[in-house]
Amino acid sequence: MQTNQTQQIQVTVDRSLVAETNAIFEQLGLSQSAAITLFLKKVAATGRMPFDVALTERQKATLNLQAAIAQANRPVNDLETPAGYQRWEEDVHDDY
Repeated sequence: MQTNQTQQIQVTVDRSLVAETNAIFEQLGLSQSAAITLFLKKVAATGRMPFDVALTERQKATLNLQAAIAQANRPVNDLETPAGYQRWEEDVHDDY
């Protein structure tokens, strides 16, 4: 006879998200534990997330803005000397 061993997991989740999803689970007749188990079984069966995981357009825009700010804060190379000009010419990240 095979015994089904279980393991308890603990996650930290925003309280409002827990309340919102528990209300949905209740309407579906599921406990929080059953819903999480369903999710894990789907991942195990398919070998992937059961939904697309991607950045939103706003998240992508935020990352692009952060990269632009970081680029703008970089020190300007000294282009008045031959050595400074050479460093600028060889730096593929300088686009000014």
